[in-house]
Amino acid sequence: MTAWAVRAAGEAGVAAEPEALLRHFFVLLAARTPGAAIAFGPPPEPRGGRKPLWPIWTPTPPSFNSARHVTRSTLVLLHAELRRGQALLAAGDPAWTAATDPSAHPRRVELTLQGRGAAQAACVGWLEGHVMGLLLALEDAGARVRPYPRPLRAGEATWAIGLEGGEPPAIAAAAAAFAGAFAGWADRPEGAELRVRPVE
Repeated sequence: MTAWAVRAAGEAGVAAEPEALLRHFFVLLAARTPGAAIAFGPPPEPRGGRKPLWPIWTPTPPSFNSARHVTRSTLVLLHAELRRGQALLAAGDPAWTAATDPSAHPRRVELTLQGRGAAQAACVGWLEGHVMGLLLALEDAGARVRPYPRPLRAGEATWAIGLEGGEPPAIAAAAAAFAGAFAGWADRPEGAELRVRPVE
């Protein structure tokens, strides 16, 4: 998000008040064509891997795509949320937390991690490094996904991925495969477990 915010700040002027800058951020990003590259100079040539759906290049070298983990459905989601943020600000609605509450999403996949201390930190690192595969598998199951970065409930290591559409058997299979990949992790800390549960 740093690259996005710096771009907005550059166009709004560095003297902008925080509220005005936030409003300009949403106005600027909501108006962009979905997938149009954002760069602070000539954009670098993408290197290998998937074709970037929304290249947003970091402002400092070495420049890389800060949105490299955007998928088909999260690209649609990002633009919808940018437009919603613009509307909330225009209406003076302060309910930012409620707007991003994972428990408000009725259909979701819940990921619950069991582990403490350093073990939990290592497991969270594994999740962050592998969750992209789960998102793509859920999309392949026909779902549009909405990942929530903060835990589902305070004090618990449970996260949610909101779902729209998709075939329940295929979603369940993707969840089971992801849990199986965690269980088969060679360096998994002793006693650490991951439960991946579709909620309908």
